[in-house]
Amino acid sequence: MKIALVTDTYHPQVNGVVSSVDTIAEELEKEHEVHIFAPTRSERAYSFNSFPFYLWPDYRIAYVRAKTLAKIFEEKDIEIIHVHTPFSLGVSGVGAARHLTLPAVGTFHTLLPEYTHYISETLGLLLRRFGWRYVNWFYGRFNAVTVPSTPIKESLVKRGLKNVHVIPNAVNVDLFHPGKEPPSSDPCILFVGRLGKEKRLEVLIDAASSVLEEYPKAKFQIIGRGIHEDWYKKI
Repeated sequence: MKIALVTDTYHPQVNGVVSSVDTIAEELEKEHEVHIFAPTRSERAYSFNSFPFYLWPDYRIAYVRAKTLAKIFEEKDIEIIHVHTPFSLGVSGVGAARHLTLPAVGTFHTLLPEYTHYISETLGLLLRRFGWRYVNWFYGRFNAVTVPSTPIKESLVKRGLKNVHVIPNAVNVDLFHPGKEPPSSDPCILFVGRLGKEKRLEVLIDAASSVLEEYPKAKFQIIGRGIHEDWYKKI
């Protein structure tokens, strides 16, 4: 089967969607032909003209019409389309699927309406309501929707979406190796994830002094990368 993975975020960006797309592509490629479509240039992806998003320049917005994307899908004999993001390229992806009457699957990776206060605290509630309406409109156009957890499925179903299926994010355990030395008995506080302000890592950093007062041998380990890495290093 020839499968198109459509995403508005891809390398060199660092986030869970990129990791998920890579993992899915690697597994599907064992038995299928996979094509990735993204706004950023990559050896692995078919890229399009794009411009940086003004709030987060690391993210780019592709501009490509659904009919143009449909033509590319036809040339590559795409049989099913899997859209990972609800932005410009994702909209064109589901539009192309409808134009070609191809089956389309959408994955809901992020509770985007809950992030609207980062755009504007004043308009946060209004943007949140609009965000959920947009989610319903966008994901309501797919033959099936996948989510990484049951709570997210329940949230979407409560808002009227149907045909929602839980498929947890896969983890390649071969990437992890236990250390040769036994772990220390000292307390260890570990953060693993993308270094973005919405992760609220500063709460952990601010709490470090209080923790060390009671547990002087405690260790803090922060593992990850992201667009706010330098900002966190400064604080």
